[in-house]
This record gives sequence, structure tokens and C-alpha cells, in this order.
Amino acid sequence: MSKLEELATLITPKTYQITPKQALLITKTLQISDDEFLRLLAKFGLDRAYAPISGFHVGSAAVTVEGAYFIGNNMEFLGLPLSAGMLLLCVLLILLILLLLVVLMHCLY
Repeated sequence: MSKLEELATLITPKTYQITPKQALLITKTLQISDDEFLRLLAKFGLDRAYAPISGFHVGSAAVTVEGAYFIGNNMEFLGLPLSAGMLLLCVLLILLILLLLVVLMHCLY
């Protein structure tokens, strides 16, 4: 059994955060270093990525100063007109335009 398969038996598919205590237990069980654990978590995230639109699967992992680990991956959903990032960008652009209009009207009057 590969280390990735072993890891999958130790954490649930819905896990996105691992406490320092859990990380210590997992690294001892798998007999791997912290760096290997971080790379393994990124691969674990990659396996959970869902990319039906782009076909580009992304997995990531990060560790905090306190020793907590976070797993990330991309998720794409068919049928949604805008991603959350694009929606936020549109809202910010609208607010900027409104601000410019207010400044312009203030200068004219």
C-alpha cells in the first residue's frame, strides 16, 4: 500500500484541516517527515479536485506556524455563469465606477 493510500485510511475525505496533534500522530504512523507529509497532503488534495470544465486538477497543502495543516483543491461547477472570483471582481468594478461618479458629480456641483 502506498503512503497516499495509507493517508486516505487515516483521514476522512471531508477533512481540510489537520491539527498539530493529528499531524504528529499521522507522521509517526506513516514514518514520514513533515516535508513529506506536506507533499502527501497536496497529492491528497489533488485526488479530490473536481475540474469538469478545465480538466486541470489542482491540489495544495499549507502548514501554519502553530503546526496546523490545511488541504486545498480546485472545484469547478458546470452551469454557474461566474466563478466567485469573477463575481467579486465585477462587484468591485461596479463600486469603483459608482465612486468615480460620486467624485465627478461632487466636482461638477
